[in-house]
Amino acid sequence: MVNASKPGFEVLGPHISSLTHVAIALPGTCADVAGHLAAGMPLTDPSSLVTFPNTLVLDAAVTEVALCVSTDSGITFTDQVIGGSIPVANDPNALVIETVDPLVTVAGATTVTIGTPSPVDPNAKIAFTSSSCLSDRIGSVALGGPGVVTLSAGFPSGGVFTPCYSTDPASPAPPASWIGQIAVPAQIFVLPAASAAVVGSVAPAAVGVGAPASVVLTRSGSVVAIGCGTCRIGFTLTTCSSEPPVTVAMPAALEQQTIVLPAGLPSAGAYKVCFSTNSGTSWTQQTAVTLTAVAANANAITAVSPAIFAATMTPTLTVSTPFLSPHTFLGVTADPDCSTAGNVVSVSAFSTASSKLTIAPALGIDGTYQVCYSVDGGVSYTTSGETVEVISALSSSITSFTPTVIGSRTTPAINFVNAIVSPKSAIAFIPAAVKDEAGACNQASYRTAVTALSAATNVALGSAFDEVSPTTYALCYTVTLGVASENWVLQTNPSLLTVTVATPTSLTSISPRIVAADALEVLTIGGLVATPTTKFAFSYTTSCATTLDGTTSYPTPSGTVVLASGLTQSGKTARLCYSVDDGVSWQAQGDDLSVAVVRAVPTSLTSMSPLRTGAGTMPAFSFAGTVPLSANVKVGFGIGSCSGTIFGQIDMTTWSSPASAMTWGVPPTPGSSTTYIVCFTVDSTTWVEQTSVGTLQVEVAAANSFSSLVPPNLGVGAVGFTLTHAGGSLPTPTSYLGITTGSCAAAGSFDVLLPFSLAAGGAAVSDTVLNMTRGISAPGAYKLCYSVTGPSSGFVEQTLVSLTGVAAAASDVTDILPKLWLSHVLEPLTLTLDAGFVSTPTTWLGFSHNSSLCEARSGRDGLTGLTHLAGASETLEAGVTDIGTHYVCISVDDGQSWITTAAGTVFVDGASPTSITGLSVGDVDANVISDVRFFGARLSPLTHVSLVNLGFGAEAADAAQMACDDASKRLEDRVLSIVPGANITLIDDGRHSVCYSENGGLSYVAQTSPAATLVVQECSQYSSCGSCRTTPSCAWCLSTSTCVSEAEACPVQAICPTCTPAEFGACPTLSEDPSVPARGVYTGGSVVPFVTTLALDPIDEKLECEFFNPATLRKTRVNATIVSSTKVECVAPPSELKLTAAEVRLYAGAELYTATDAVVNFEYYICEDVAVCDGCYTAERPECGYCMETQTCSASNLCPAPLDWGGSECPTISAVAPTDGLVTGGATITLTGTHFVDVKGMEVVFGSVSVNASFVSTTEYTVVTPRISSSGPVELSLRRRGLEYVPAAGVIFNFLGDPALFPKSPTSNAPMIIGSAVGAVAVVLCILAAILGLVYKRRKDREALLRPPVLTPEIRERIMFGAPPTLSADDRKMAGMLQSFVETVVMDHELIATIGDVTQATEMDKITKAVNMVYESRGLSLSMLLYMVSREVSLALSQSTLFRTNSFATKLFKTFSKMKGLDYLHESIGRQVNLLLLEGVGDVDAIKTKSSGNNALERFALLERCQRVFAAIQATQDAVPIEFRHLFQHVRLRMQSKFPVSSEDLGLYIADSLRDHLDDTSEAYIEGNNCFSDLAALAPHIQSDMSVLGSILGPVQENLANFESTITSLTSQLRKVNHVVDQLRGALDPNSEEAKRFLEEHQRVQNSIAVGGFMFLRFLVPALTAPEAFNMVHELPTPEERKLLVMIGKVLQNLSNGKEFGTKEKHMVQMNDFILENQTAVARLFDTLSTVPASSTPIAQLDRAPVPRRHLESAVVTLFKHARTNRDKIVARLHDHSFGGKQLPAAIMSQRIQAAKVFELVLDQTEQYLNAGAGSTSTDYLNTTEAGPSAAEPKLQSMIKLTDEVFDELIQQDDYTAPETDPLGDLGADNDNGGGVALATLTLTPIVRDDSSSSSNDGSVSPADVSLAPPPPSDSAALLTPAGVKEPPPMISDAVEL
Repeated sequence: MVNASKPGFEVLGPHISSLTHVAIALPGTCADVAGHLAAGMPLTDPSSLVTFPNTLVLDAAVTEVALCVSTDSGITFTDQVIGGSIPVANDPNALVIETVDPLVTVAGATTVTIGTPSPVDPNAKIAFTSSSCLSDRIGSVALGGPGVVTLSAGFPSGGVFTPCYSTDPASPAPPASWIGQIAVPAQIFVLPAASAAVVGSVAPAAVGVGAPASVVLTRSGSVVAIGCGTCRIGFTLTTCSSEPPVTVAMPAALEQQTIVLPAGLPSAGAYKVCFSTNSGTSWTQQTAVTLTAVAANANAITAVSPAIFAATMTPTLTVSTPFLSPHTFLGVTADPDCSTAGNVVSVSAFSTASSKLTIAPALGIDGTYQVCYSVDGGVSYTTSGETVEVISALSSSITSFTPTVIGSRTTPAINFVNAIVSPKSAIAFIPAAVKDEAGACNQASYRTAVTALSAATNVALGSAFDEVSPTTYALCYTVTLGVASENWVLQTNPSLLTVTVATPTSLTSISPRIVAADALEVLTIGGLVATPTTKFAFSYTTSCATTLDGTTSYPTPSGTVVLASGLTQSGKTARLCYSVDDGVSWQAQGDDLSVAVVRAVPTSLTSMSPLRTGAGTMPAFSFAGTVPLSANVKVGFGIGSCSGTIFGQIDMTTWSSPASAMTWGVPPTPGSSTTYIVCFTVDSTTWVEQTSVGTLQVEVAAANSFSSLVPPNLGVGAVGFTLTHAGGSLPTPTSYLGITTGSCAAAGSFDVLLPFSLAAGGAAVSDTVLNMTRGISAPGAYKLCYSVTGPSSGFVEQTLVSLTGVAAAASDVTDILPKLWLSHVLEPLTLTLDAGFVSTPTTWLGFSHNSSLCEARSGRDGLTGLTHLAGASETLEAGVTDIGTHYVCISVDDGQSWITTAAGTVFVDGASPTSITGLSVGDVDANVISDVRFFGARLSPLTHVSLVNLGFGAEAADAAQMACDDASKRLEDRVLSIVPGANITLIDDGRHSVCYSENGGLSYVAQTSPAATLVVQECSQYSSCGSCRTTPSCAWCLSTSTCVSEAEACPVQAICPTCTPAEFGACPTLSEDPSVPARGVYTGGSVVPFVTTLALDPIDEKLECEFFNPATLRKTRVNATIVSSTKVECVAPPSELKLTAAEVRLYAGAELYTATDAVVNFEYYICEDVAVCDGCYTAERPECGYCMETQTCSASNLCPAPLDWGGSECPTISAVAPTDGLVTGGATITLTGTHFVDVKGMEVVFGSVSVNASFVSTTEYTVVTPRISSSGPVELSLRRRGLEYVPAAGVIFNFLGDPALFPKSPTSNAPMIIGSAVGAVAVVLCILAAILGLVYKRRKDREALLRPPVLTPEIRERIMFGAPPTLSADDRKMAGMLQSFVETVVMDHELIATIGDVTQATEMDKITKAVNMVYESRGLSLSMLLYMVSREVSLALSQSTLFRTNSFATKLFKTFSKMKGLDYLHESIGRQVNLLLLEGVGDVDAIKTKSSGNNALERFALLERCQRVFAAIQATQDAVPIEFRHLFQHVRLRMQSKFPVSSEDLGLYIADSLRDHLDDTSEAYIEGNNCFSDLAALAPHIQSDMSVLGSILGPVQENLANFESTITSLTSQLRKVNHVVDQLRGALDPNSEEAKRFLEEHQRVQNSIAVGGFMFLRFLVPALTAPEAFNMVHELPTPEERKLLVMIGKVLQNLSNGKEFGTKEKHMVQMNDFILENQTAVARLFDTLSTVPASSTPIAQLDRAPVPRRHLESAVVTLFKHARTNRDKIVARLHDHSFGGKQLPAAIMSQRIQAAKVFELVLDQTEQYLNAGAGSTSTDYLNTTEAGPSAAEPKLQSMIKLTDEVFDELIQQDDYTAPETDPLGDLGADNDNGGGVALATLTLTPIVRDDSSSSSNDGSVSPADVSLAPPPPSDSAALLTPAGVKEPPPMISDAVEL
């Protein structure tokens, strides 16, 4: 625009209306309406031109202005972004040309009319440009003023041209002189002379033929105007080459214009649009547009919707037609056609696609109406072919519907017969109880399940019935749904609708109760109601909310129902579930409505009997196993498999137990014996072979069933023998064998009938062996008959076998040789047999003694030498035992009857019990060769003698004979063939009896003569006097301490010059010295005398006293000093574990010197049992004295300063000087007494007030008197460390009142008034002093309550290590034998870690506490904890879960923190905890109650308390144990190694963060959804009953409040997530500040895990919530106080985690402000605590806590038992190649496998020691040095070198998949790969023989030569060494140091 002109613009874009205003303002100030440069003008000109009426004068500095637009009549304006601001021109010549006419011209035109102010410059020139006046001008011509100007050149083709103005006189004018004209009316728009793209669009696109039409034409984008002074438009059906039949002028217009066709278009068709710019001289077709003329026809309408409606409705119809024009009309008529235009009603214009046909008024009459169509504005109509139906609802409209029963809460498909379907047709139901009310269907409150009828069939109800009991409904029908005239009509013809429900008692019965798995069983279910949505199913639990099985629909009623799918889970009980809502909800039916689901499996039957039967028989089968009694349970039999034909099916439905007799309906009848597979089914379809019962053999009797029978000869009457048969026939329960001389058909005449069965009572022994249970009656030939069908029929003669019966005769044996025998000798015999003799299996030869004939014998009694008789040469099978004459007997019936043969008799001779009459010696020495003669022995090669040891008891003769019969007991067997004697060496002492044999040792006879007894003794085997004297002929030699025989001499000694019988008398005794009781101090060193009957040192030995502790089984030897021959003295050793009882015995070397029962009971006394000095020393406790330093009663060697041990004296206070002082204190006084000590903490107690004492000498203290509240005498005492040192004993100090507080004595001259005033003042001051004293005392008492209780040594021990353990005697002994285990296993940190890997969670506390105690005793607990942290970090999969569970490392920290952090707890939070309890907890529950008035107050109180506790933690951070800082720093560094924070992992961090926040949002949503469900669940319970409403309002209100709270939380969480998403989006660029902050936040998270996971989660918070466990409070917190402590603990824990409270603890959300405000502070705290200052003490030099010995012993025993129990798991873990999902290097695996071998070997060796009870029981190897730094730098060591470097390497590896085989193979003991410990170097405690001289010559040691020895001393490098192996190198050659 031009400055100082009237602005004008063409404004394109805004809507042209009276509300649209345009203003001018400086850029950016449009909103300031008052500051506009030009006030707003309305934009009402259709050409979008706006001209401001006033001249706008701007400052010259203004170079641009802004155009402002308002759409609210100028109230508000908005800056317009139109390519920048509007430039301001300051040259007035820019507005010389004000107008140019015409507005639009055609290319080539040269004439224009110029409008200018008059006059113009004489040199004025004009030109036009479409771009810039400086370069691109046309038609330059002189301008003399306003008027017509003919340009020097015509306008080129198309565009917008602006005038250029110049006043330069030059010709041509210079380019710089031309000024562009900016007035909008000065522009001229140029159309191309001939363009096919002038018209861009035509509307409407169609018009009716012959109908006047208005058409809107719009220019295309390729031209600048549409119309000009010479432009015309035309329409033609042909081409535009000639003038169209219809033309209209097109005046100038820029965008669009409307033309009118008065007569329309003459005929139908698509007209081309033609355009002319030269008044019709030439025409150009517009290619982008056409105009269609349409005529009415019957196919013009394709669809009408809705096509059916009610007679009372006035619907609006949607009509589908492609012919739309302003003259299109639609209507309807009841006439058959539309020819009568006057009958067409409801006429509607239909010019656009959105037009509708509205029926108004309502047609009122049912019927079919034609739809009429007009294109000439309704002058004439054409029948379209489309119709509409007009309908009404009647009471009989719907005649019926199905189904008539549906389920509650369902919307099933229902078929309505004769229902008319329309868009407004609908059905509904009303309760049957109200259907007779007038207009009931039109009561909206009655109607339910309103459903639009889109079809008459399969109509799904619009809503479900929600009933709790069966209900009936009537049907209503309407065709006017949703319209003003909506009317419902009750349908009178259909039945009522029944809505049924499912309840737990809906179904009443079910059968069968057992169903087959996967079978489509037929069930009968009582109470089942058929509906389209009825279903039943089965659940395998008590609830139907789980996955259901066998779901089956029941749409139509029937007597039975077939399962849709079989039940799948066999072996379970399936409860019946019922649903009427298509399975949406299920009701579990009663316990009695369930079925057992069964399946036939190969082991359903475990046994079947019989397994054989005859063909055609009906056996009674017995079955065992799991036989489910389903409806179709059966057993059958198949040939080869169960997949073919099943024979002999047995109905098992009546089976109840194995006792049930079952049989088949039709027996199998094979043609020959056949084997059948046993098959089982529970559904009659699927047969399963039974693998546990064998097969069924069905036998068929044939003539060749038996092909042979052995033997063929039978003794008459013989039974009990067996026949072996062949031929393949098998015994069955129904098989029989008959033996007869007649016909097999005559079953009743059989001589013998045998049941051919293996069952009880059957004769079959096996399949091929038959037992003859009955004998044949006579000799002769017999037939064998066979039947498989029973004993009375079916017998078949066996043609391949026969039998012969044989009888015994005297002539069978006529002679026998030899005639003379020896007893028991199996003589070879030669027999002479009768020529007709036939042998049978039951033919026997026997011998009858004592002149008894054979016939007198009944059975085999009285007969010996029984031998089967098969031929002439036999050998006795049993020797004849009786001596004398014997008859020769024969039997053919197996010895039942005998006949004396013609062979005559034989004679038998042998040894007797008195054959040996005596021996040449009566006793011999053991292990000595002795020549013994046996008198009475018969010399013969068959004569044997031996001896049996009967001990020294009185053995009976039968015992001797029993021993002689036992070959293992007979000793020194000798043959007496030449001389009656032999050299014999007997080892064991005892009385030996002689065994004698004359038959070569076949039998021995114990000799009963007393002279035939030999006594053997070995005295040297007895090692004690007592055992020696129990043996006859042995005596105890005192001088040699050996047991000798009386034949041996005792060596000569000084006391015993000659060996006399006195030396063999009673053993020496041992007893207490009456003058000195056997008592001593427990620390040892007491000299104790004992009395004995003979005291002398044996040869090469010294007498020793053994002190035996019965409780621990520990024995301690000390040298005994011989005072005289009857008295010895011993120095008592220390008592183990302060036990007071011991037993003393006297030993000489390894042997007991005294009698076995010579024991003296020794008593230890414990000085510390006396708490005060008085009574410490007594005559009974002479070695106790009071230790001034420790203030305890103790032995002198336990007092740290021996000079401070008082012995029998106690410290005393004897005097004080001066004896009185002022109550204001400050005076120095002196105490005198005895046994004063120079120690810290000594206090003088004035009554109850204590002050520090200053040491002067052992008899003198000085002290400054304290200020006390009241005057008077007080007793003085001494106290140290809170314990009384010297009790009050009458020494008094008198406190005097302050003189300033007492009135002075009045003078004689003083006025009385002054005295009274002074007295009053004194009284006031006294009262004031008393008040101040009370205040001071209260403050002091309060201060005492705020301080945590004192940590005494006993309390420290209990907190750190637990209650003192009680070990059994066996466990104490075990502890002393576990050195090898401790040094090799426990102190191997990776072995201990592996043990931790397999430890159950329930045992983790116990094991980690034990490990901590052992390692702390060695100064290694912190190092061990650091190693476990490294190990756990390397195993971690994610840092988010690191240390959040109870792992081995975190459990170690639990005990470790108590050992190191107890004092810190008291210092940091101890005072705060007591303050919390002292000031009262308030209403803690108010925080949880939103409606409580105290909520805000209690919230503030909780915030303030949390802040105080956290401030206390911050303030004491410098006091945090340095051990903790080492730990926290190590955790942080290891986490950074495993989970490095780097930009490369930024995507992973962002994903984790986003996932965490989305999880929190999901939790909030689920919480809200649950709350809403709880609220919605109350709706069905709302009733009109007032009492019910009263009870339900409370729950509704409560649930509303909960839901509101969850919505608030969810909203807050959504805002938070949105904020987080914005942050994360910024962090996607790794170089952004957001990414940097995000990585820093991730680093802070690591610090939170490193410090918070230990410091807060496992230390501070447990101590805060249970302060009594750490002795921080004076009393146990009340439940309310505990709630407060728990709340504070939760807040601090969430603060350390950086996690706000969520919906799970909504009442704690209000504490999130505290968490957010302290995030920076806690981050700084974590940074500080995870950094170890450079000046800190190194780990190796840190103090160790003193671990009590009893706790250590219990710890090692616990660890050993645990390792022993979990041995297999530990070894398996050591062999596992995987470590945290990574594969261990081969070197490490080598070490682990070797360590597993070492571990097992140590356990085995330790078990040997324990089982043998051998070895040392000392626990000195347990390092229990005092607290403080270690003397030497402690180091961790392990056979497995898993270091931080190895862990780092594992982190870089890919995940490991274990191979099927071990790729390392067998890593041998010598494998040195990776520096592992070779098994050959394992050092084990030597197993050596007591006496090395007894080893074998080759130096080897046999198992018999080995005994267990005690383990080596604790400082030995060796642990266990195999016998005979050189001393090995140390077990761990190069320890792994972390």
